[in-house]
Amino acid sequence: MSSKAIKGKILMVLRYSVFDTLVGDVTLVGHDKGLTGLLFGSFDPIGAVNEETLPIYDGTMELNQYFYGQRKQFSVKLKVIPQSEKEKEVWLYCLAIPYGETRQYKEAAKALSISEDELHTILSRNPLPVFIPTHRLIGPSGGLIGYVGGCEIQEKLLLLESRVIAGTYQPGMLE
Repeated sequence: MSSKAIKGKILMVLRYSVFDTLVGDVTLVGHDKGLTGLLFGSFDPIGAVNEETLPIYDGTMELNQYFYGQRKQFSVKLKVIPQSEKEKEVWLYCLAIPYGETRQYKEAAKALSISEDELHTILSRNPLPVFIPTHRLIGPSGGLIGYVGGCEIQEKLLLLESRVIAGTYQPGMLE
């Protein structure tokens, strides 16, 4: 059972699973209603149980398909609560960037009517990187800046997508 009743309120029990990907270990966190987080690395989130839910299983499968070049969009349920309407707008903007394409920070900030600093702050809070593809936002002249997973992971994700689009991707080979 993945929910508990406490004084008439139902609380969702968070669950997590760690698995290896092309960019290293990934920890997926969620509950029966959807995914709530993706962390780069192997973590044991406080208060979470190391056990898969259907959304965590689906998220793992979809990420594996993504890393094998077989998936360009995700369908797993995401259950995140933006801290502001502007944060929601930024995430929706990122979700609208097509697979294999990028947008510059400056262009995104202008389209969203916010400063580049505010955009960077919001992007750094992305709870579901890859699923919410903030890696597709880049700096001037294609430079990699401020990705929540770090520039090395951002570079690998962009390289994977560009090679899949070009038809030159070999699963497991990003060097």
